[in-house]
Amino acid sequence: METKKEALAKIKTSKKNLLLKIADLEEEDNVKKYLELNKLLADTNRAYDELLYACKLEEYASCKHLSVSFEDDYDYYEGRHHYRYGCLKCGLNTYLLDGDFISSIEEKANNDYIKKHCKFGFPGVNNTKLYIDTYENFERARVLYSSFRRRNKGVSDKIIIEMVSEALDNETKKAKEKLKNKNI
Repeated sequence: METKKEALAKIKTSKKNLLLKIADLEEEDNVKKYLELNKLLADTNRAYDELLYACKLEEYASCKHLSVSFEDDYDYYEGRHHYRYGCLKCGLNTYLLDGDFISSIEEKANNDYIKKHCKFGFPGVNNTKLYIDTYENFERARVLYSSFRRRNKGVSDKIIIEMVSEALDNETKKAKEKLKNKNI
């Protein structure tokens, strides 16, 4: 038992010495400058995050949502599908809502907006009549939508949605063909 107390005392002394060395370093001009810059960086990051959060909420509020549905899960016990919804324009979606871990300001804004403004359903629930099989393909559909929208400025959303649907179908067919050829 005495050896553990001795080890504890050694660690305590070592910790005290380290804290003294750090205090000495903090008095040096370069270290002071470094600490000041770190504080400025933290303040800048905080201001950026706050503004990004506000911008995302504004984007969600002003969007004329083009919503799609995608399957999130299938409950074999109850025999039913669980669907999520998302907007191809702004990216607002219910998939991120149940996440245990929010990894970005955009995800926090997404979840907060849905919790506050979508209590009675997702805006324009599947007004595109486009069903997507997975969240990953929802993200792919968003990329396609943005790309087609950029290249076809005067084209209606309805036609862009048809283009997205066709592109997703073609990608799926190509993937299935590759898999089929691989298995031969």
